[in-house]
Amino acid sequence: MNDTHAAMVLRDAMRADLSTAMKARAAETVAALRAGLAAIDNAEAVNTPHRTGARSPAGPESVIAGATTGLGSSEVSRRDLTSADVRAVIGDLVAEYLTEADRYGALNRPEAAEQLRRQAAALSKYVEA
Repeated sequence: MNDTHAAMVLRDAMRADLSTAMKARAAETVAALRAGLAAIDNAEAVNTPHRTGARSPAGPESVIAGATTGLGSSEVSRRDLTSADVRAVIGDLVAEYLTEADRYGALNRPEAAEQLRRQAAALSKYVEA
């Protein structure tokens, strides 16, 4: 099994756990898993400073200046993440949750801090997997 496939297996496990958490109405776990999956999706995004494809003319007949034309001309393939990349993304999110939990604790908001710690714990198993 290659590393890109292992990353997809990890993401699929998160999606399965999300479905289970939704059925169990575990709101904190659902929120954490959704945030984790969104972070992975964002990490797969490709920076596109220059668009490829045929440019439409910027004349008065053009609906949108600089728009691309043709089937698939604005499609960009996403980056393939390795399982280490996915774990790093989730690890960064866990660290962010714990940092924010400490801030809430310092602001005398123990309930919010504990909620973030529980969300971090829900995601930490994917970092260690």
